[in-house]
Amino acid sequence: MKFVLSLAALCASGAFAQSITGSITGIVSDSSGSVIPGAQVSVTNIGTGVRSTATTDASGNYSIPLLPRGNYRLESTVQGFKRFVREGIELSDRKRPVSTFN
Repeated sequence: MKFVLSLAALCASGAFAQSITGSITGIVSDSSGSVIPGAQVSVTNIGTGVRSTATTDASGNYSIPLLPRGNYRLESTVQGFKRFVREGIELSDRKRPVSTFN
């Protein structure tokens, strides 16, 4: 049985008001809420095409730091699960949650 990956929390933020970089962090879980360790998470800067990756830890957490401000596409994959894609993630100079969903 295949489960759809979801992100329990996704936060895109800049560390300080004058910062030129930010980070994207979150938790990968399945439709039942169980966390998924070992999931591959990648973010692609839409403007530059530069891609950065991370792997979720034993608690399903990931963090991709030091990203330039801009618009990003996030993808998460792990064997046995449907690929998850989230478009329109904007890193700006304000710390704010982008979305929380399952």
